[in-house]
Amino acid sequence: MRLFGSRKPMVGVIAVCLLAAVMPSCRAESAAHIAKHARKMEKKLAKYREGTYLHLVFRDGAESLGSLGAVEVGSFTFTDADTNATHTYRYMDVARVEKGEEYIGEGSVRRHHIPLLIPAIVAGGAAAAVAAVLALR
Repeated sequence: MRLFGSRKPMVGVIAVCLLAAVMPSCRAESAAHIAKHARKMEKKLAKYREGTYLHLVFRDGAESLGSLGAVEVGSFTFTDADTNATHTYRYMDVARVEKGEEYIGEGSVRRHHIPLLIPAIVAGGAAAAVAAVLALR
C-alpha cells in the first residue's frame, strides 16, 4: 500500500520548494541605480537650509520628522522631532524627502479655520442692507 502515490510528483514539489528557498525574495538593485538615487537625494537635501523641518521616508519604510543638520559629502545629520536625538544618515538610505509642517507635539496638526474676515464682511453687508432699507422708509 502506497501512501503518496508515485515519487515523481514529490520530487517536483521538493525541487520547487528548494528553488523558492534559494532565490532572493526582494528585488535586486544594481549599484549604479543605488548610487544614482543617492546623488538625487543629496541634490534634494542640498536645496534646504540647515534647520529646515523635513519629513524623511527611508528605504525600509520607516519615517522620521525633524530638522536638517549639516549636509556633507556622503551623509547628513538630522535631528528627530520626537526624541530630539541627532542621527547621521547616508543618502542611499533615504527613499523620499518632503518639506514638513511645523510640529510641536502630538495632536498639533494644522486645522482649517474660517478666517474671521469672511464673517465680518457678511455681517457688514447685512448691516448695510438693513440701514439702506430703514433709510428708504
